[in-house]
Amino acid sequence: MEYTIEYLALSLLEFINVISADAHRKKRVEKLFEAFMEELLKENGNFSREVSFYARKLCIAPNYLGNAVRTASGKPVRYWINTTSLHRAQEMLRKSSAALP
Repeated sequence: MEYTIEYLALSLLEFINVISADAHRKKRVEKLFEAFMEELLKENGNFSREVSFYARKLCIAPNYLGNAVRTASGKPVRYWINTTSLHRAQEMLRKSSAALP
């Protein structure tokens, strides 16, 4: 009986540690996603379509960035880069006074 209580207590502590670590990981992933989106949406002219560009800016590996973005948003990094690129191109066309052929 004594071993059972000790085992249950240790199991409960391990479970709490796993939940705590998972919550910390989720917060980290969400912060990375926010930082990625901030870098992506900056209007400073340094727009890049390469995942490695943003990974370098955030000081992490491209694969880690890809996993974090997919975990936080459900979509891959390339989706966000391509969507932002498309929106920027559309905005440039709207603002342009030149007619298209």
